[in-house]
Amino acid sequence: MSSAQPPGSMGAFQLLPLVEAAGALGLEADRLLACINVRAEELEDPRCRLPLGVEFALWDALQEMTQDPLVALRVGATVRVGVYGAYEYVLRNSLTLRACVERAHRFQRLVDDVTTISLVETADEATLRVARAGGYPVPPRGVECLFVVLARLGREQYGEGVPKQVRFAHPAPTDAHVFEKHFGCPVRFGAWHNEIVVDRELVDRPANGVDPHLGRVLEDHLNHLLQTVPQQDAFILRARGAVHDALAAGQVSMDEVARRLSMSPRTLRRHLEQRGTSYKLMLDDLRRALALQLVEQADDPLDAIAARLGFSEPSTFYRAFKRWSGTTPAAHRAQHRS
Repeated sequence: MSSAQPPGSMGAFQLLPLVEAAGALGLEADRLLACINVRAEELEDPRCRLPLGVEFALWDALQEMTQDPLVALRVGATVRVGVYGAYEYVLRNSLTLRACVERAHRFQRLVDDVTTISLVETADEATLRVARAGGYPVPPRGVECLFVVLARLGREQYGEGVPKQVRFAHPAPTDAHVFEKHFGCPVRFGAWHNEIVVDRELVDRPANGVDPHLGRVLEDHLNHLLQTVPQQDAFILRARGAVHDALAAGQVSMDEVARRLSMSPRTLRRHLEQRGTSYKLMLDDLRRALALQLVEQADDPLDAIAARLGFSEPSTFYRAFKRWSGTTPAAHRAQHRS
């Protein structure tokens, strides 16, 4: 399991559909839960929270148990309607796709603390983007499964032709052509974001089979549940996101991060000190997380990864990686892929 995992917690209820679907595929649910150290009754409790690392552990366990690179597609196709409970039904009973995304964004903290869902619009297209605040990673198999479920919901409520395109940020598997057959549209890997593309006119088209009254009742219920969920420090997530974006743009400096946050470097330093951290610690932690992610998941040369992370010399990156992981990048990549 990757050690480049986000902090925070997730609603245990979202694992129930995956465990049920795995059972329908012939896997032992008890064995799967034992692998991730979760009890069956926790999945039934709408208030139960689990560490976000459990999601990574679940997909690692499913991959290990099946040895199937397409396990996420199979699990997503087997997830039954309604198993996500009130969260799912409030989305199903949203008048339009725009309203659905707004509700998904508002109640996402019930699912987990750091994932964001947004709608990016151009003249011709609209893109449903799933990311994690602060540049934290999303498990590749997890986002594949989620997009299978979302594509099915989209076809139910808006008809054929949904989605128009699917994009994944992680590298392509060897059998990437199967994804295009499954989604019924072009699928791109190695993209900047995990996202589903639809026609722009779809955003405000009325959805099929919506009960607005039920949607409002569920909205009140979820607002009440939201008050019971712990919240991550919003400033730390914003600051980490700014460091992540600056790193991606090759502008690794405190002045650049402060500019992106619309504040002076002195103010940024004070806010971080008040929270027991610093720009240097945040940059080091983000580099560590991204280094582990890129070494494990990407096929880029190690020198190219060093440059991408803003290291002036590959040797500096190798020393930092050994400090983070206890081994060299090449050894870590070989061990992870074995």
